[in-house]
Amino acid sequence: GRVDKSNLLKNAVFSPRGNVRIGLTKSLNLRAGISTGFRAPQVFDEDLHVSSVGGSVLLIQRAANLKHESSRSFSVALDYTSIVQGNPFQMGASFFWTRLDDVFLLRETQNEIDGNRIFERTNGPGSRFRGVEANMSIAAASWLRLRGGWTFQQARYDRPEPVFGSLRYFRTPNSYGFGGADFDLPWKVQWINTLDFTGPMQVQHFAGYISTDRIDFSPWFQVWNTVLSREFPLGRTHGDHDHRKLRVYVRGTNLTNSFQRSFDQGPL
Repeated sequence: GRVDKSNLLKNAVFSPRGNVRIGLTKSLNLRAGISTGFRAPQVFDEDLHVSSVGGSVLLIQRAANLKHESSRSFSVALDYTSIVQGNPFQMGASFFWTRLDDVFLLRETQNEIDGNRIFERTNGPGSRFRGVEANMSIAAASWLRLRGGWTFQQARYDRPEPVFGSLRYFRTPNSYGFGGADFDLPWKVQWINTLDFTGPMQVQHFAGYISTDRIDFSPWFQVWNTVLSREFPLGRTHGDHDHRKLRVYVRGTNLTNSFQRSFDQGPL
């Protein structure tokens, strides 16, 4: 369990959780878990990045009766581990479900301060996340390890959010995944590769460069990261057989230069 106290809340919040694992066979395990959580009605980092365009600003304030956001989550998973042709093999699948109450939402008010637009953070009716996830890893050879996974999920509000009338969460993909390949190269060099996939996301696009507010969908993103490294022994430590090692590496991040290419333009 966990107890949190925020200076914006009158009482402390207790968040219990529990997990269980059952060994169905030597290789197959069943796992289940229940957890709860909360988020205090705080000022978020993005609130401090005030948007200043053409001499006007957009301000965000908390509603007077803003409550903390709370969650209840449940998950169940099957994990399988074994040896395939002398190499380690692992695969698993899981289902997850999360209920959020008093979700934080932003709505534009009719008020202005010195001609600046005012947005207010309020509580929404609630929302839910649910989905399935699968993953697998295998040592395909003594010099090659493969891994990958994929998640399908759905994130929905109970009632449409107030600005665009959408039931779907913004900036949240319905599917995403990853793949990886690790190579042990000659001269004790290790090459690690990871490819992350992010599916389309629903994004708010406010009027300015465009004539009216609308909802856009971001494209698929594929991000390739890689690390090339080698370890050098520096001699034994005192009293044991372990060695001190120096690891030298070079890292490449987002080598495909994947990013959002739709930008607003002009003074608005």
